[in-house]
Amino acid sequence: GTYVFALGPWFPSAFADVMRDRIRTPLGYVHYFGTPPGDDRFTFPNLPSYNFPDCTGWPALPPDNRGFRVRLRGAPLTDPDTSDRVFERAADVPAREFVTQRFPRLGGAPLLETRACHYELSSTRNFIIDRHPQLENVWRAGGGSAEGFTFGPMVGEYVAQRVLGRQTDPMLARAFGLA
Repeated sequence: GTYVFALGPWFPSAFADVMRDRIRTPLGYVHYFGTPPGDDRFTFPNLPSYNFPDCTGWPALPPDNRGFRVRLRGAPLTDPDTSDRVFERAADVPAREFVTQRFPRLGGAPLLETRACHYELSSTRNFIIDRHPQLENVWRAGGGSAEGFTFGPMVGEYVAQRVLGRQTDPMLARAFGLA
């Protein structure tokens, strides 16, 4: 009888009454660069995820090993149901410049894969983890600010505790609330 909605960039359209002004949905350009064979410095767990102005990413992850991930800020706010997700090849240049400047040993790395994908940003830059104001059995979890994947296990545990009515940190509950 309890429902948790974790809709990413679709929150504004699914819950327009309370989420339209709280979630923004830009389109990001993601690049995966190859890492040097036998060199595990750019692979999890040897390198943390990173966040620089206008660029976030993480090391190559062994389960799928798509490569060293670089996500640039992309297109302005768009609707994920109607946006044109054609990858802008012009984004390759700043991605390569970023890698060369911040991770020089990857400067000449091959570009393995690209994607254009939406991500959601909350207006406060905090997660939104709270009950729907009119529906007592409906929870919403989102606003991962493009890093929801990174925080997934912790956020999942936190959401489960909140939904089950177990005590959590009151400061976090306020920070993640809709009020």
